[in-house]
Amino acid sequence: FGIGVALTGVVIILQPSPATLTSAGTVGQGLILGAAIAVAIGSVLLKRVQPRMGSLALTAWATVLGAAVLHGLSVLAGESPMAAVGARPPTIASLLVVGVPSTAIAYAIRFDLIERIGPVRTNLVSYVVPIVAAVIGWAVLGAGVSAVTVAGFAVVVAGFVLIERDAVRRE
Repeated sequence: FGIGVALTGVVIILQPSPATLTSAGTVGQGLILGAAIAVAIGSVLLKRVQPRMGSLALTAWATVLGAAVLHGLSVLAGESPMAAVGARPPTIASLLVVGVPSTAIAYAIRFDLIERIGPVRTNLVSYVVPIVAAVIGWAVLGAGVSAVTVAGFAVVVAGFVLIERDAVRRE
């Protein structure tokens, strides 16, 4: 129920509308919502399955599988597999910055946390992403934060409280 409430907060923040279904912004918002739903489903499934593999091995296999799927999808989308051959230093530096700390190290930490505190609590960070994106957009880019967005944030926090009600009660 708490995950559903938090997902509802994400939907409120994204404010999808039928009139803008084909705009680039809506496609991006749909991808964010899809990612939040996938994380929610994954959290529940991981809690039920409880993998026996160590976090480092699980990270390695998840990375390999994820890379294969993404490369396959990029070819299906018409991307050239040889496009990376002419990559310039800024592109390579960006890839290293995103690939090493934000992917390899972050995944290892994530899977370790899944082992220690469980998948649902670990994946709560995924619901914070829209909040952080909105705050950074406001602080760095001067993007506005509407009252509806703030209401969505409040619903996400309510979902967190429902999920972690025992910890909140203890505090």
